[in-house]
Amino acid sequence: MSETAEANRKYWNQQAQKYNDAPWKAKVFEQMTGMIKKHNDWLGVDWSKGSSIRVLDYACGPGTVSQALASYEAKFQGMDVAPNMVEAYNANAKSMGLYPDTMSAVVGNLVDTAPTSNSSSISLDEYTNFDLIVVGMGFHHFPDPPLAAKVLAERLKPDSGVLMIIDILDFDGGLAHFEGANTITRHGFSKKGIQDMFVKAGLTDVDLVMFEEDFVFFLGPEQTRTEKRGFMVKGVRK
Repeated sequence: MSETAEANRKYWNQQAQKYNDAPWKAKVFEQMTGMIKKHNDWLGVDWSKGSSIRVLDYACGPGTVSQALASYEAKFQGMDVAPNMVEAYNANAKSMGLYPDTMSAVVGNLVDTAPTSNSSSISLDEYTNFDLIVVGMGFHHFPDPPLAAKVLAERLKPDSGVLMIIDILDFDGGLAHFEGANTITRHGFSKKGIQDMFVKAGLTDVDLVMFEEDFVFFLGPEQTRTEKRGFMVKGVRK
């Protein structure tokens, strides 16, 4: 496991029980959920296929993105490097009556630049041919985002599979006040940069939509107010 991936595993393991313990965090997750629901058609997934639709929620955390899409009859599979986040995801799925048949998560790492000794014994060969792969606020934590885009794109269903991520625009000052700063490799992305990254990963029909209002974070011991504009970007594997 790379140094960055290990830092993320440790930090988010510690954060799992307090992931939604402040009003500003709940607001951010509410914004994400609302944006996803508003743009369900934009995603381009044929939800009418029901349970044959396979969704991978990568770097899933407690399942914010999966829960936003849970009204659709699809198969949701979460994956995270942090075991406690996987436990939280599965607990939330159980509370919704969806675990394990409809929604469940495992510990795993598909995009690291080094082998991992902390993932489960899952067969990664099973994690292919997805109709939709989503990453909610995880790309700026990945050791190599361009590589992550390529690897995830290759795990989509050919000719129709969609990769969609939610992340933030880069800006002056970045995320310097974030207590988990050692888990971050990028302080956001430019619109052109993230779209070019998707194209280089082999995706087509790349499109980006902006959140209508900023995320507001209160970061670090002094709870420094930081405003960041979010976006969703998608691309289709051909």
